[in-house]
Amino acid sequence: MREATAAVRIDRHCPTCGAQHGRPRVLDSDVQVSLAHSGSRVAAALTTAGPVGVDVEWRAGDRVMPPARHFLTASEPVCRPDDLWTYWCRKESAAKATGDGL
Repeated sequence: MREATAAVRIDRHCPTCGAQHGRPRVLDSDVQVSLAHSGSRVAAALTTAGPVGVDVEWRAGDRVMPPARHFLTASEPVCRPDDLWTYWCRKESAAKATGDGL
C-alpha cells in the first residue's frame, strides 16, 4: 500500500504565474481534486466525473463576512445569517470547479 501511495504524483502548477500554488492535479490520472480548509475544518473532493470544487468555512462568532453586496445578487435572499455562508461556499465551490477561483 505504501508503494502505491508513494507513486501518486501531485502538481500544483499555477497556469497564471507558474508557481506551485495552483489547484492540485493528480499527474497521469483522470482524477479531479479540490481541497479547502478553514480553521480546524478540511474538505476534499475527488472524482473522475469532471471538474470539481469544494469549500468549507469555519464560522466563529467574531469572524466577519465580506459585505453581501460584493458577492450576492438580488435573486439571492438572505433570510438568516447562515444564508451568507451558504452562498459563499456555493460560489467558491463553483469558482474552484471552473478553475477561476475567487
